[in-house]
Amino acid sequence: MELLLALCCALQATPEPEGWTLVLSSGGVRGFAHIGVLEALEAERIPVERIVGSEMGALVGGLYALGLSASEIEQSLLSREWFDALEDRPLRRWLSFRAKQEDRDFLFDLPIGWSARGWLLPSGVRSGTRLRLELARLTMRGAGVEEFSRFPLPFRAVATELADGSLHTLDSGSLSLALEASLATPVIQPPVPLAEHWLISGAVAAPVPVRAALELEPKRMLIVDVARRTREWQRPDLLDVAEQTLELFVATRAQEELSMLRGQDLVCVPELGGMQAWSPEQAHEARARGRAALEPLLERLRPYALDPQAYAQWRERCRARLPALPRLRSIQVEPGASLSPQSIRARMESEPEQPLQTEVLGEDLARLYGLRQFERIDMRLEPTADAGYADLRLRLMDLPAAPWHLRLGMSGELTAGEDVNFVLGASLRFAPSDAWGSEWRGGAEVGNRFLFELERRQALEAGGKWFLVPHANFSRRPVRVELANSNSAQFTVEGLELGVDCAYEPDENWRWSAGLLWTHSSSAVDIGDADLGTDSEQTGGLVLAADYDSLDDTAFPRDGSTLSWTSFLPLADLGNADDELLQFSYDRVETVAGGSLVLGAELDTVLESGASVQNFFPLGGFLRLSGLGSDAISGPTAALARAVYFRQLGATRAQREDFTWYAGASLEAGNVFADLSELELGELRLANSAFLGLDTLIGPLYAGVGLTEGGSTSLFVVLGRVF
Repeated sequence: MELLLALCCALQATPEPEGWTLVLSSGGVRGFAHIGVLEALEAERIPVERIVGSEMGALVGGLYALGLSASEIEQSLLSREWFDALEDRPLRRWLSFRAKQEDRDFLFDLPIGWSARGWLLPSGVRSGTRLRLELARLTMRGAGVEEFSRFPLPFRAVATELADGSLHTLDSGSLSLALEASLATPVIQPPVPLAEHWLISGAVAAPVPVRAALELEPKRMLIVDVARRTREWQRPDLLDVAEQTLELFVATRAQEELSMLRGQDLVCVPELGGMQAWSPEQAHEARARGRAALEPLLERLRPYALDPQAYAQWRERCRARLPALPRLRSIQVEPGASLSPQSIRARMESEPEQPLQTEVLGEDLARLYGLRQFERIDMRLEPTADAGYADLRLRLMDLPAAPWHLRLGMSGELTAGEDVNFVLGASLRFAPSDAWGSEWRGGAEVGNRFLFELERRQALEAGGKWFLVPHANFSRRPVRVELANSNSAQFTVEGLELGVDCAYEPDENWRWSAGLLWTHSSSAVDIGDADLGTDSEQTGGLVLAADYDSLDDTAFPRDGSTLSWTSFLPLADLGNADDELLQFSYDRVETVAGGSLVLGAELDTVLESGASVQNFFPLGGFLRLSGLGSDAISGPTAALARAVYFRQLGATRAQREDFTWYAGASLEAGNVFADLSELELGELRLANSAFLGLDTLIGPLYAGVGLTEGGSTSLFVVLGRVF
């Protein structure tokens, strides 16, 4: 009886349709043709049995195998987040507040370290941390599946063994890690460690991974080949020769793979020419050509098509193969990280005994990467004996140069007919110096101004929210003053500061602090009436401050705000000066008509009359009364309001290239006053500017013309952050 019942059930079961093994090649942006092929297969209701991919084919195929639709894949890979990941731009929203401050002051990292064996050089031009983060977020729904054969569509990715160039097939473990390995372009991206292996792009060993697919003994294969690129030159330069040499190597490997095809296999070769630029326009074109390239093969493919009901049932069965995300029984941090497991856990929102939420876990990873201490964060879910539960295990690898972190920066402003203002800066950070994330930092600036500073950030608890911050700095800077007789004078102001703050950083955007500060400062006349003489004073008091920074970018932001408020209250027992200071600034960025509108205001003042030159505040320069030279005027009170609009030229907002152009204009109003009570709207000087901006991988550059009320006009070139 039981045998008869089983036989009846077997007869009633829906047989699995005869599908195709899809083999997707490497090809960079040309791989968007794979999305077009997937769309065409969906439209014809032709089932796919499994997917094997290399490089871009692995990325598209892996996401599709995980259950994302063709349109969802395209949307993800054309997002601003993905373009920034390819360029290794930091996800500034999730940088720690300290890292955001460093990001504003210094343009780029030098990932160079030192060990007992000598200098440590990076293994790739880019660190790859942003790419790892985005891959982890894209593949989060498959975190609990160890075997890729258990995805909605079975999947394999191929990579290359760095040691001998052999093919390495990835069919289990972390999908994020597998995709990173298959995408790891030599020299550009660092190789990916996996057990005892170092893996680089699958395009090196198998740009068209036919061998890896044949190991699965498929009945029939559909190969989409976009690996080879055709090029035309009038006279190739040395870069053309180098690129073509690599293309010839790829073409040879591709031909070796294709020579293994059988009679029942089909090859789809979209006509993509020399397409290689990562842009939305090229991606849309590649997708359309991929869809068109499949049309001549439809006569061979349609016999395997399903009717609408059967196709819908097959898709539903595929989706059902991916298990629901479990509840977390525990979160465990493997030994080896520079921060303690307690400190790492305190920085995460994911909690045991709660369902795993992919969005929250993605934010946890972004927050940990935002500390700028870890090169790689690998995670895996281990099922437990309790059904529906899993343990989340994290493995964090420090940056290769850790604990030393070196950053360089530069800023400058050249105004026609004025002096050149230029500053070089460097910051050296030793972090972490303990298991809670404390650090030492030293910095120096040389040029028109001089600064040397030393700071200790001592963490007071594991979560990295409370710090005790003793600090010291010595500075020298020029101060220009307009005198009552329409003449001007320039002073050199030197100052020594010693202080200690108690700082609270509740999240990535806010910092609150209170502390004591003692200063000794002096001023001397460089240009102007010698009778103005010299002055020196020392003062001490209480400093209260609040800072907020949610800008998505400090060069050409699209969203976010900055706010800074500092109040200095002198204490008579700590010095002979009694200047009470208040400094406030605010900028808000909104997207308007496809561009960015920045509205901002600033007020710096000495609340008591008779302020010394040491406490004068400057105005002048780009977006600070643009018709004047940099810091051209100073006074005890400085007020400024501005509206700035800029827009990217030539490409959509998602696209970020090595050189991206912007055009913009500003309207400004501001002036300096002898006292806060003298501030009147009628006394503000109007200014405006028109400029071109160039966003490069090492920082922003601006050039334009400014005009300030009173006839001051300037042509300027500015290097460095202005927001």
